[in-house]
Amino acid sequence: ALQGRYDELKNTSASEIERLKGHIHESAHVKQRLASDAADLAVANSSLQSRYDDLKSTSSREIEVLKERIRRISEANVDRRTLESQVTDLKNTNAVLDDKLSASTADVEMLRGQLERTRRDAAASRSELTNLKSIHATAREIFAE
Repeated sequence: ALQGRYDELKNTSASEIERLKGHIHESAHVKQRLASDAADLAVANSSLQSRYDDLKSTSSREIEVLKERIRRISEANVDRRTLESQVTDLKNTNAVLDDKLSASTADVEMLRGQLERTRRDAAASRSELTNLKSIHATAREIFAE
């Protein structure tokens, strides 16, 4: 009976040992796959790190470019506001000059009217002077006789 029990335990142990050997063998394959996966992940990680570094460098340069653009736009806005202010000043100056031109035009028209009256008066004075000369000449002739 002990021999039977011994043989039974021996068979159970042998079967258990074979099952454990299978697990060990399977574990070795899993370990190899994990090592291979770890190596692949290390390569991928290195590639990703390199790409990250490139993107970071590119982003830093792009940020600097954008900062420069923002600075130039800010300067342009200041220049634009300055120009707008100058345009407003010029419009105001133009309005003042238009008013002065209108007043000067009115003055010129008034002076033209005065000049025309002066010309008429001069023509009348010349005509009157001619008449007086004629009367004077007639008077001389009369007194000369």
